[in-house]
Amino acid sequence: MKKIFQAKVLLLVMFSLILFAVPVLAGVTTNSVLNNDVKIVPSESLTQDINSIAVEKISDKLSTVSHWQTSDFKPTIKFTTLNTTDVVAYVDFEFKHKINYKRIDEDPVLKGKIKYKNQAKNLSSDKAKIVDKDISNWADKIKKYMNESQDGAIKTKVSAILNPDGTINKSSVRIEVVDAVEKEIPLDSYFIARSAEDIENEACQAMNSSIIQNTLTSQYNRSWAKTYITTYTSNATAACRTGSTTKQNSVYYNLSDFPTWYVCNDCCNYVSQAFNCGGVLLTSTWQPYTSAWINCNSFISYHTGASNIQASTLANMSEGDLITYQSGGSYYHIVMISYKDSYSTKIGAHTTDRKNSVFTGSSSNNYWHVIF
Repeated sequence: MKKIFQAKVLLLVMFSLILFAVPVLAGVTTNSVLNNDVKIVPSESLTQDINSIAVEKISDKLSTVSHWQTSDFKPTIKFTTLNTTDVVAYVDFEFKHKINYKRIDEDPVLKGKIKYKNQAKNLSSDKAKIVDKDISNWADKIKKYMNESQDGAIKTKVSAILNPDGTINKSSVRIEVVDAVEKEIPLDSYFIARSAEDIENEACQAMNSSIIQNTLTSQYNRSWAKTYITTYTSNATAACRTGSTTKQNSVYYNLSDFPTWYVCNDCCNYVSQAFNCGGVLLTSTWQPYTSAWINCNSFISYHTGASNIQASTLANMSEGDLITYQSGGSYYHIVMISYKDSYSTKIGAHTTDRKNSVFTGSSSNNYWHVIF
């Protein structure tokens, strides 16, 4: 009996060693590829090379363009092409980042806000207090982002030619960022560096506009909206239905409070939930699940008419503000900002489900500042 027990223990130990030895890369999720009805399993070295190349190029961009110090990259790699000559893989990263300043006075938006204060003439005492509070709030936020690691995510597509020995021809590597509507954009086109001087001037002008329009004060709780938009979503990798490029995972949805959700088309439903969580009041027109609640065009029409939002620019946006995607004069997608600093923006969304995903903007985007 003792020998049988010892044998069982030995088998258990051996099984455990095998189990923990299986992942070729710690923290990396990958897949096999079906090529001419033959299942091909990517080699450890190829998977490692894909991961290393993508991390190196993305972290470099986030350092130079976003002024972030990045760490703890956790990739999910899905190979879609793998043969003797070519490899294509979608690599989804979640990572940590901090703003990489030595001092807070390096921040260009903070400089722009202070410049406005110093140049402003004849501000009433009430407006001067509003300006001071806005500057203080921004400074506190940037200090937090400098000192505390924040969550980030980015989806990429990596393509390359393989050498005869199966290694990657590094000169052939092409990396694209997959944006919020699954559009694939070359890395260098997605991340475009902006000068600190331009950002500072934009911040000064935005401050002036906000004072004139009296939009620096609001009942809207941006922190609550931000928390909601980053809680009930994920960086989904599964298609919402067979053949669709839209990604969705309803496991993360707030189904206890909002049991109705929409396959492949839940973006406005989710933004409405977060918007309401931020304090925007329900009405007979805007409530679950009216047209104004679930349809992007109706949502924007209602909330601009109700003076809850106004058209703006990315430079004047903050956490809890909204971004729409437009085509042919119609809005077809909406997301909410979950993070904003001087150089960078992140979003939360449904369909495609995104959580703290890096956003840079394009000509198809419209920006909506909450003034509720």
